[in-house]
Amino acid sequence: MRRFRILTLMVVALALVAAGCGGDDLGVSARGAQTDPTSTSTSSSPSTSSPDPTSTTSPATGTKTVAYRGITLEVPRDWVVYQLDDEPKRCVRYDQHAVYLGSESTTPDCPAVALGRVETLQIQDLGARTKVSEGLATNATSLNGFAVRLDPNTQFTHALTAVLPDQNLLVTVTIGNDPALANRILSSLAHAS
Repeated sequence: MRRFRILTLMVVALALVAAGCGGDDLGVSARGAQTDPTSTSTSSSPSTSSPDPTSTTSPATGTKTVAYRGITLEVPRDWVVYQLDDEPKRCVRYDQHAVYLGSESTTPDCPAVALGRVETLQIQDLGARTKVSEGLATNATSLNGFAVRLDPNTQFTHALTAVLPDQNLLVTVTIGNDPALANRILSSLAHAS
């Protein structure tokens, strides 16, 4: 039974890798510091989260600004924003559009099965839990005035990963079926006012 589970997981992982290997739409990481100042979204539904002091909405563009420790990023306004420090059991899920601020605990309450992968955003402090992602981010460049290191292997990780050493932050935008959205989110990186 255990061997069957491992084989099933390997088949699913290979299928996900194969599905994500179609073209190079990942402008920020694959092409260096390319930026897209527009951060519009086709989403127009209201936010389903409670009012959050870390985000402000812009009805004209269908986006909202998420702020965390001196930086901001633009995400679709209907994405829920979770403060992981306030919710120690919250699971960081890649099958639901959401923003995760902070680091997941060592004992999150995650579902047994989560199917699919969509765009998500997580911003967290650099530390022991981010060492692997930090190590993969080897392309030093600048993005909108920030010194960053980007992971060049987006086709394997299915994420845009940016280390901001001066801010002591790791920004991860997962990639599902909309690489252009993931690219717009990372390209919207700005200093908080």
